[in-house]
Amino acid sequence: MQIEVCCGHLESALLAEQGGADRIELCSSLPLGGLTPSPACIKLVKENLSIPVRVLIRPREGHFFYSRIEKQQILKEVEDSLNAGADGLVVGALNKDYSIDILFIKKIIKIARQTSLTFHRAFDFVEHPFLAMEQLQQLGFDYILTSGLQKTAREGKEVIRQLVEKSQGRISILPASGISPVNALELKNYCGVKALHLSAKELISYNNKNHPFDIDYWKVSPEILESLEMKLNP
Repeated sequence: MQIEVCCGHLESALLAEQGGADRIELCSSLPLGGLTPSPACIKLVKENLSIPVRVLIRPREGHFFYSRIEKQQILKEVEDSLNAGADGLVVGALNKDYSIDILFIKKIIKIARQTSLTFHRAFDFVEHPFLAMEQLQQLGFDYILTSGLQKTAREGKEVIRQLVEKSQGRISILPASGISPVNALELKNYCGVKALHLSAKELISYNNKNHPFDIDYWKVSPEILESLEMKLNP
């Protein structure tokens, strides 16, 4: 069972490996759903970790319909992330009818070459998930990150299970959102997946009345990951 941990900064990446993660998805601004990390962050993470590092490419928070200039930014971030040492890319884009933006995705693939590709949770907004899965498989994607078109993977477990069955191993379905030691084994068994994606985060609180703004932040908890491992492998 592979465990992928979403890490919003360098400290979390180090803690994820310490806690037993098999690979990480590196991003910035995790409370916003994750944005593209800087090349400097990618380089430092690669220098200090021995596990694979997949990099999220997302230019801003919000919807996944991108303008012409935003697409230029995405392509540049793909190139910069690869140059910084990314082992894989986590990408996605939709048309305004909630279908996969295939023409643009092909431009990403051209730059990414043979790099491992994951389609991120833009997938959870598509109108026709099984058609979208087939399209992504044909495009050469390795993974689809999804909560089964619901808020959490547990709520979307039926769709996740159907995606796994229909994929027949041609593309890997990677459940995400709300996964914890409490429900990981249930999702593994019900959906028949070979990997799980989670943030395993805890809030580090420094806030008090003397501060003019909130300085709390989230970081990966090795203890949560160790508990997850015990649940999955009793």
